Amino acid sequence: TGLAAAVRHFHDDVWLADSPYASGGHVSERAATARQRIRAEVDECFGESDSEQTLHDAIVWGYLDADAGHLVAQRRMYLSRATYFRVLRRARERLAD
Repeated sequence: TGLAAAVRHFHDDVWLADSPYASGGHVSERAATARQRIRAEVDECFGESDSEQTLHDAIVWGYLDADAGHLVAQRRMYLSRATYFRVLRRARERLAD
């Protein structure tokens, strides 16, 4: 259960509660602690350059932001669909490393 998988399941309380990122008692508490840890690890995976922030934004807006998703992320980033998914693939590969 790596960071890339955790990002894909970021809004699934049951999955997160059973993940190694979770701690606490109740499912909702465990999921909340997992989300905090996942978000912190995502933030640490990317540097501060523009290209690094683009990778970071693709993950955050594509997966972590409950009000976004891939279409919203693509539009916010002013990228074509193909370019967005190339960026997202690179960002997911970074998380897998």
